[in-house]
Amino acid sequence: MDDYYESLCKYDDESVKKYMIEDFDFTTWYVYNKESSLCKFAVSIFIFNNLINEKLILKHEPFDIWTFPASVWTYDDLISRFDFLKYSVGKAVIMLKYDVIYFHNDFLPEWELFSTAAKYSNKEVYKDQLWTAKKYGCFFKILDMDNEKVLGDYEKVEIKELPFEDCEVDY
Repeated sequence: MDDYYESLCKYDDESVKKYMIEDFDFTTWYVYNKESSLCKFAVSIFIFNNLINEKLILKHEPFDIWTFPASVWTYDDLISRFDFLKYSVGKAVIMLKYDVIYFHNDFLPEWELFSTAAKYSNKEVYKDQLWTAKKYGCFFKILDMDNEKVLGDYEKVEIKELPFEDCEVDY
């Protein structure tokens, strides 16, 4: 009887997970009765587990896709298929030092990417962001960390003084 119960629970769990993925809107409606950041977070959890569901990503636009690492292949797939995720993926690959993905794509000098490169001592990306910022004469604010979204109209951040004196990177 215990074996039967355990196998039944296993199939029950699998069917619930499958249903959640297939009818994500119902699942989130049932929990909160409105769309919320829970939807974005849940899509991010799928991404961390290397599950890319185009329908969910397009509808709920995940933002925080760097909290837990996904595979290099997942990030490469995301950045090639979803333009609006480019800078969120950029932050993730800088933190994880998946520099091949970063250098395979053209990034504007983005303030959050530059700060992340300094914080995680990613020297090559730091130098690239700094060089590109000097070329443009400014950084851009593309990732709005406070509101957890990618800005459509980029804000310029003027270069006055670089704040990372203690970074292990040579200027």
